[in-house]
Amino acid sequence: MTCFNFFTFKLKTITCPNCNWIGQGKELSKGEFFEDSYISEFNCPKCSIEVGFIQFPMKEQMDKWEKENPGKKTDWE
Repeated sequence: MTCFNFFTFKLKTITCPNCNWIGQGKELSKGEFFEDSYISEFNCPKCSIEVGFIQFPMKEQMDKWEKENPGKKTDWE
């Protein structure tokens, strides 16, 4: 299982290790969300196997992204 980059994974090419589906991260199905750790799983839209997850960033990580990428939006915007 892959830990995706919160800021950029929606536009990345993803390949399902189970059925070899290929598409962008934004095409993945949302899986389980764990409130205690702010982790969200993402599943293959074809075979539903979990292919990766993200951990939502804390404020410090968001501030760092904005500082290192001035004017660049995240894939979530």
